[in-house]
Parts: sequence; structure tokens; C-alpha cells
Amino acid sequence: MAIYYANSNSNDGRIIQIVGNQYTTSMTTTSNSYVDTGLTQAITTKKAGSQLICIATQPFDNSANGLYARVRFQIHRQITGGAAGTFDGGGECEGIYIGAHTSSQHIRQYGTYTNMIFDPHPYLNAGSVVTYKVRCHNDSASSPDVRLNYNGRHAHIQILEMAS
Repeated sequence: MAIYYANSNSNDGRIIQIVGNQYTTSMTTTSNSYVDTGLTQAITTKKAGSQLICIATQPFDNSANGLYARVRFQIHRQITGGAAGTFDGGGECEGIYIGAHTSSQHIRQYGTYTNMIFDPHPYLNAGSVVTYKVRCHNDSASSPDVRLNYNGRHAHIQILEMAS
């Protein structure tokens, strides 16, 4: 379906394909380095010069003993035979944080990390394979953990290919 403008029509912005999946496997990490959450999806482009949109939703909870519990997320992109990139916003942008009033308190927070990435690649060829995956790391006070998809919660990822 094309977008029609008042004085012309165009294929620009038309959704060519949508791929996605859900991931339900539970995982716990205490790593303070980025680790894969298991939520990943690849797309094989159908048209040269396509633009991609990646939407990811990752349920989590994390805890710590001390003044704060924090988990940071990022979406990593790899183009087969090409460039890799990471979308994390820098600083606190992609972090989820909760603080306590005393350093001896145990705290736990529950939430869902959601992000949408607009990823234009005018140099993509038809047949390019682009893979997105969600990663996280724990950045909490003492005795930290991050639980993903705990108690059967579902993570989701979708990639839309759009004509440009």
C-alpha cells in the first residue's frame, strides 16, 4: 500500500515487511558487563535502501542491598558483512534506577524496558541480513541481580522494513 499525497504518490514510507518474535526463557545475571538477554531478531531486507525500525520490549526485575538498584539496557545491531552499532543513548538514558533511603535496605524493582530505534541505512542492498538483539548489565550496589522474563513474562521484538 502506497502513501498518496495531494499532488503525487510515492512508495516512500510503505511497510515492506514486518518480522518479530517473543522470548519467554527466564534468565538471571549479576554481570556488570553487557550480556545478551536472549531477545534477538534478524531481518533479510527485500529492497535496496530500506529504512528499518526496531521495537523491543523486555520485562525485568532487579535488586540490590544498598542505596540503589540499577539495570542498563541497549539494542545492538549487526549487518552481516557490514557495520555493527549499539543504541544505548549514553549516560542514564537507557538505565532504570531506584534508590533507597539507607545503605542497609534491600530493594527490588519490577518493570519493562521498551525502546524503538529508527535505523536508516540507505546503503543496504536487497538481501542484507540485519540482526538486532537486546543486552543488559547490572549497575547496582552490593548483592545485585537482574531477572529477565521472570515468572513466564514475555519479551517481544519486531522489525519493520520501510521503503525509502
